[in-house]
Amino acid sequence: MNWNAKFEIKVANFFRKNGRIILIIAVIWILLIFVNNWLANRPEEEKNLTAYDADDTIMDFSGSVPNAYKEKVKQTIDDFFNYCNDKEYEKAYNMLTDAAKSYLYDDSLETFKKYVDLTFDKKKIYTLQNYSNATNMYMYTIKINDDLETTGATGGYDSYEEKWIVERTNGEYYISNQGYIGRNYTTYVAEDEYMKVEITSIDIGYSKKAYNMTIRNKSDYYIVLYNGELSSEIVLQVNDTTRASVNTAGSTYVLLPETTNEVELIFESFYDESETIQSLRFNAVRLLEDASHGFDEINDYIYKTYSFNINL
Repeated sequence: MNWNAKFEIKVANFFRKNGRIILIIAVIWILLIFVNNWLANRPEEEKNLTAYDADDTIMDFSGSVPNAYKEKVKQTIDDFFNYCNDKEYEKAYNMLTDAAKSYLYDDSLETFKKYVDLTFDKKKIYTLQNYSNATNMYMYTIKINDDLETTGATGGYDSYEEKWIVERTNGEYYISNQGYIGRNYTTYVAEDEYMKVEITSIDIGYSKKAYNMTIRNKSDYYIVLYNGELSSEIVLQVNDTTRASVNTAGSTYVLLPETTNEVELIFESFYDESETIQSLRFNAVRLLEDASHGFDEINDYIYKTYSFNINL
C-alpha cells in the first residue's frame, strides 16, 4: 500500500472517530462569526441622556445645580418631555410656569397643543446639556431628535434644539420652554406734554427681551411711533451700541388722540452676554393734526417730529 493510500485511510478513521466533535466545533464557529457580524453592524441604541455629563454647565460663570435638587430637576424635564411625546397635553401644560403659560401660550391649552403637535409630530428622543444655573432656575439645552427605532428613517430625520428652564418655587418644580426664562415687573415711566409711557414688565428669553408698555396719548394729535419710513425708529441703547426693535419692521403703529394702548417692543438680547442697558428710545415720534392722508409717506404733513427717551 502506497503512502497516499495509507494517509487517506488515517484521515477517514480520524473523522469516523471524532466526527461529532468536529461537527459541534464547526457549528459553534459559524455561530460566533454570525454573532460577531451582527454586533458589528447593529445600530447604536439612542438614549434619553447624552453620553457626556449632562450636569456640566456650558457657561462657566454659572453656579451648579445643588445635589439635593439635581435628580428632581432632570426628572422634571423627563416628565415634561414624555407628556409632550405621548400627547398628554394637559399634564404637560400643568407643568409650565404661570409666566410661560401667559407669554408663550396666552393661557390657552389649545395654543399649547399646537406647539406640541408641531414639535412632537412623531415619536422623539432627546439629549440634554446643562447650560446655566441661577438661584432656583436651571437652564438646559435640549436637543429633540426623531426616534428612528420607533418611526424609521422614512421622510428624513428631524433635529430641533431649545432652551428649557426648570424653576423651583416653594419646593415645586416647573418648566419654561422655547427659551423663555420669565417676566420681570418694572416701573419705568417717562412723560412729556404729548404722551406718557410706562414699562410695566419685561419678558426675558434666552435670545431676546420683550418690553411691555402702556402708552397714553395725552394730546389731540395722531402720534406715529413707527411706520417703516425711517431706519431705527425705535432702539435700545446697550453698552456703546444701539439695537433696533425686531418686531416693528414693515409695520405701522399709531396712537389715536386721547387714547391709551398697550405695546410690546422686542429686542435681541442674549442671556449669557454682558450688557448694560441705558435706555429705550423712540427716535422719530411724529405728530399729525389729522389722518386724512393716512400714515405712510407723511413727511409733508407732519406737525412735529422729536425723540422720546425712557431711561432704564
